[in-house]
Amino acid sequence: MPNKLYFGDNLHVLREHIADYKRCFSDSVMEMQAWVNGVKQ
Repeated sequence: MPNKLYFGDNLHVLREHIADYKRCFSDSVMEMQAWVNGVKQ
């Protein structure tokens, strides 16, 4: 059984990965919106 400290470290790493993923996702959304706006014009 993993100890709590180890689990806490994993949770911290997971949070960082989620933050990176959200950043990438929002960048992609901004690019998509810019592309859609460019197509509309």
